Amino acid sequence: VNIHKRNGNFWGFYGTCKALPTHEFDAYLLGRDQGDGTIVSESGTMGNLSDRTVGARYKGTPGNWDYTGEFSRQFVRRAGQHVRAWAAALTTGYTFPQLYYKPRLGAEYDYASGDDNASDDKVTTFDPLYPFGHALQGYQDIFSWKNGHAFKASASVDPVADWRLQADFHHFRLAQSRDAWYDATGTAIIARSATGTPGRNIGNELDLHLKGKFREVISIWLGYSRFFAGSYVRTTTGRGDRDWAFFQAAFNF
Repeated sequence: VNIHKRNGNFWGFYGTCKALPTHEFDAYLLGRDQGDGTIVSESGTMGNLSDRTVGARYKGTPGNWDYTGEFSRQFVRRAGQHVRAWAAALTTGYTFPQLYYKPRLGAEYDYASGDDNASDDKVTTFDPLYPFGHALQGYQDIFSWKNGHAFKASASVDPVADWRLQADFHHFRLAQSRDAWYDATGTAIIARSATGTPGRNIGNELDLHLKGKFREVISIWLGYSRFFAGSYVRTTTGRGDRDWAFFQAAFNF
């Protein structure tokens, strides 16, 4: 695939192997090139972008278990600085089909490297490229797969056919305290501390959501989220806890 925009290109190769039943292996190489001199380095200089992301993902559903594992590495240059960044994501879960409501318990850990020295000639902050942040690191969209540790525990039940009730608990921490706290897009900076004194604890998030269908005609999705601000948030922004709720309905004709 190749996507061209003015002064830039995004291209890649993606391959999938399903040689083993209930297992799948993916490998990819993604590239970005932008030569208009508008890319800003971590030290504030302007230049071009030419980076590469190589990675692999393995997932499977052996029996009642399910799991995924992914690793990505980024390299080449950004505004004259060498890119040396990486990220990893691991998930696992177990479904109890023999029990009523088919409960499932799951866990997830995501890591993305950060940069502890913006003045050197290396960029070690991982860039998630063009992410779909919503629900990946919490429904409040306050954290990204960038300069961070994200831990998740989840539990779900299927009370009736085509309906699922799920609860997710997240814990967020920065990987490098002197790098920024980025939002779900991975581009906007929510806060940054040059000294790193506020620490790394962003906080916790609890998500409750219900999703289902009425006779294939109406799809319903609703949820509630509570963010419990950590010491980093309170120190750098002065803000505290936050609540958020949503409701969505779709009519299919």
